[in-house]
Amino acid sequence: MSSRRKNRQTPAARASRQRAARQAARARRPETARTPEGRAAHPLMALDLPYSGYQTWITPKTVTGTAGDVSEEARALHARLQRLAPLYAGSVPMAALRLDNYIEQGTIPLGATYGVSRIPVADMAALFAGEDAPEVGQLLHELHFRSALVLDDQHIVRLSVPA
Repeated sequence: MSSRRKNRQTPAARASRQRAARQAARARRPETARTPEGRAAHPLMALDLPYSGYQTWITPKTVTGTAGDVSEEARALHARLQRLAPLYAGSVPMAALRLDNYIEQGTIPLGATYGVSRIPVADMAALFAGEDAPEVGQLLHELHFRSALVLDDQHIVRLSVPA
Protein backbone atom coordinates (compact mmCIF):
# COMPACT_ATOMS: atom_id res chain seq x y z
CA MET A 1 0.00 0.00 0.00
CA SER A 2 1.39 3.35 -1.03
CA SER A 3 1.84 5.95 1.65
CA ARG A 4 0.99 8.98 -0.44
CA ARG A 5 0.27 12.02 1.65
CA LYS A 6 -2.34 14.42 0.51
CA ASN A 7 -1.18 17.99 0.19
CA ARG A 8 -3.28 19.60 2.88
CA GLN A 9 -2.61 23.11 4.03
CA THR A 10 -2.92 24.15 7.60
CA PRO A 11 -5.45 26.90 8.35
CA ALA A 12 -2.56 29.29 9.10
CA ALA A 13 -0.93 28.58 5.72
CA ARG A 14 -4.27 29.02 3.93
CA ALA A 15 -4.88 32.34 5.72
CA SER A 16 -1.37 33.49 4.84
CA ARG A 17 -1.92 32.61 1.17
CA GLN A 18 -5.26 34.46 1.10
CA ARG A 19 -3.70 37.51 2.80
CA ALA A 20 -0.89 37.54 0.19
CA ALA A 21 -3.45 37.29 -2.63
CA ARG A 22 -5.39 40.27 -1.22
CA GLN A 23 -2.19 42.30 -0.94
CA ALA A 24 -1.26 41.47 -4.54
CA ALA A 25 -4.75 42.47 -5.71
CA ARG A 26 -4.50 45.72 -3.72
CA ALA A 27 -1.20 46.47 -5.47
CA ARG A 28 -2.92 46.12 -8.87
CA ARG A 29 -5.72 48.54 -7.96
CA PRO A 30 -5.60 52.20 -8.90
CA GLU A 31 -4.46 54.50 -6.11
CA THR A 32 -7.28 55.66 -3.87
CA ALA A 33 -7.76 59.41 -3.86
CA ARG A 34 -7.94 60.97 -0.42
CA THR A 35 -10.19 63.70 0.94
CA PRO A 36 -8.62 66.67 2.78
CA GLU A 37 -9.42 64.82 6.04
CA GLY A 38 -7.32 61.86 4.89
CA ARG A 39 -10.26 59.49 4.32
CA ALA A 40 -10.45 57.46 1.14
CA ALA A 41 -12.52 59.18 -1.53
CA HIS A 42 -13.59 55.77 -2.84
CA PRO A 43 -15.22 53.94 0.10
CA LEU A 44 -15.36 50.52 -1.57
CA MET A 45 -11.67 50.58 -2.38
CA ALA A 46 -10.78 51.67 1.15
CA LEU A 47 -12.60 48.67 2.69
CA ASP A 48 -10.33 46.11 1.03
CA LEU A 49 -13.22 43.66 0.79
CA PRO A 50 -12.25 39.98 0.51
CA TYR A 51 -14.91 39.21 -2.13
CA SER A 52 -13.85 38.42 -5.70
CA GLY A 53 -15.94 41.24 -7.21
CA TYR A 54 -13.64 43.78 -5.54
CA GLN A 55 -10.32 42.28 -6.60
CA THR A 56 -10.46 43.71 -10.15
CA TRP A 57 -11.16 47.37 -10.87
CA ILE A 58 -11.56 48.84 -14.34
CA THR A 59 -10.76 52.44 -15.25
CA PRO A 60 -12.30 52.96 -18.69
CA LYS A 61 -10.42 55.08 -21.19
CA THR A 62 -12.07 57.46 -23.61
CA VAL A 63 -12.06 55.98 -27.10
CA THR A 64 -11.74 58.19 -30.14
CA GLY A 65 -11.90 57.17 -33.78
CA THR A 66 -13.27 53.91 -35.07
CA ALA A 67 -12.79 50.46 -33.69
CA GLY A 68 -13.55 48.34 -36.72
CA ASP A 69 -12.76 44.89 -35.38
CA VAL A 70 -14.32 45.31 -31.93
CA SER A 71 -17.37 43.15 -31.21
CA GLU A 72 -20.74 44.58 -30.29
CA GLU A 73 -20.44 42.91 -26.89
CA ALA A 74 -17.14 44.72 -26.23
CA ARG A 75 -18.69 48.03 -27.33
CA ALA A 76 -21.66 47.48 -25.02
CA LEU A 77 -19.33 46.67 -22.10
CA HIS A 78 -17.28 49.79 -22.76
CA ALA A 79 -20.44 51.92 -22.93
CA ARG A 80 -21.60 50.43 -19.62
CA LEU A 81 -18.23 51.13 -18.01
CA GLN A 82 -18.30 54.71 -19.32
CA ARG A 83 -21.77 55.15 -17.79
CA LEU A 84 -20.77 53.65 -14.43
CA ALA A 85 -17.34 55.29 -14.09
CA PRO A 86 -18.67 58.69 -12.89
CA LEU A 87 -20.79 56.93 -10.24
CA TYR A 88 -17.68 55.10 -8.94
CA ALA A 89 -15.14 57.97 -9.02
CA GLY A 90 -13.58 56.69 -12.24
CA SER A 91 -12.70 53.11 -11.20
CA VAL A 92 -15.44 50.49 -11.49
CA PRO A 93 -15.23 47.23 -9.50
CA MET A 94 -16.41 44.06 -11.24
CA ALA A 95 -19.12 43.80 -8.58
CA ALA A 96 -20.66 47.03 -9.95
CA LEU A 97 -21.10 45.36 -13.34
CA ARG A 98 -22.92 42.46 -11.66
CA LEU A 99 -25.14 44.90 -9.74
CA ASP A 100 -25.88 46.75 -12.98
CA ASN A 101 -26.90 43.44 -14.63
CA TYR A 102 -29.30 42.76 -11.75
CA ILE A 103 -30.81 46.22 -12.12
CA GLU A 104 -31.20 45.71 -15.87
CA GLN A 105 -32.79 42.27 -15.35
CA GLY A 106 -35.26 43.73 -12.87
CA THR A 107 -34.52 41.81 -9.64
CA ILE A 108 -31.89 42.06 -6.91
CA PRO A 109 -30.90 38.96 -4.89
CA LEU A 110 -30.84 40.42 -1.40
CA GLY A 111 -29.28 38.30 1.33
CA ALA A 112 -30.16 38.31 5.00
CA THR A 113 -29.54 35.99 7.92
CA TYR A 114 -32.66 33.96 7.04
CA GLY A 115 -31.82 33.46 3.36
CA VAL A 116 -31.94 35.19 0.00
CA SER A 117 -34.94 37.00 -1.48
CA ARG A 118 -35.25 38.29 -5.03
CA ILE A 119 -36.53 41.85 -4.73
CA PRO A 120 -38.04 43.43 -7.86
CA VAL A 121 -36.29 46.66 -8.84
CA ALA A 122 -39.71 48.19 -9.60
CA ASP A 123 -40.70 47.68 -5.93
CA MET A 124 -37.49 49.34 -4.84
CA ALA A 125 -38.21 52.19 -7.23
CA ALA A 126 -41.61 52.74 -5.63
CA LEU A 127 -39.96 52.85 -2.19
CA PHE A 128 -36.93 54.97 -3.02
CA ALA A 129 -37.55 56.96 -6.18
CA GLY A 130 -41.26 57.06 -6.91
CA GLU A 131 -42.19 55.34 -10.12
CA ASP A 132 -38.95 56.11 -11.99
CA ALA A 133 -37.04 52.79 -12.16
CA PRO A 134 -33.84 54.21 -13.72
CA GLU A 135 -33.51 56.49 -10.69
CA VAL A 136 -33.47 53.54 -8.33
CA GLY A 137 -30.64 52.01 -10.35
CA GLN A 138 -28.56 55.12 -9.80
CA LEU A 139 -29.52 55.08 -6.10
CA LEU A 140 -28.44 51.43 -5.76
CA HIS A 141 -25.09 52.24 -7.37
CA GLU A 142 -24.71 55.20 -5.00
CA LEU A 143 -25.37 52.92 -2.01
CA HIS A 144 -22.88 50.43 -3.43
CA PHE A 145 -20.24 53.14 -3.94
CA ARG A 146 -20.77 54.29 -0.35
CA SER A 147 -20.33 50.64 0.76
CA ALA A 148 -23.87 50.35 2.15
CA LEU A 149 -24.37 47.42 -0.26
CA VAL A 150 -21.73 44.82 -1.14
CA LEU A 151 -21.82 41.72 -3.31
CA ASP A 152 -20.39 38.54 -1.79
CA ASP A 153 -18.65 35.71 -3.66
CA GLN A 154 -22.02 34.13 -4.53
CA HIS A 155 -23.03 37.49 -6.10
CA ILE A 156 -25.66 38.07 -3.41
CA VAL A 157 -26.26 41.69 -2.44
CA ARG A 158 -25.69 42.21 1.28
CA LEU A 159 -26.44 45.22 3.42
CA SER A 160 -23.33 46.66 5.03
CA VAL A 161 -22.40 49.34 7.52
CA PRO A 162 -20.56 52.04 5.50
CA ALA A 163 -17.01 52.81 6.52
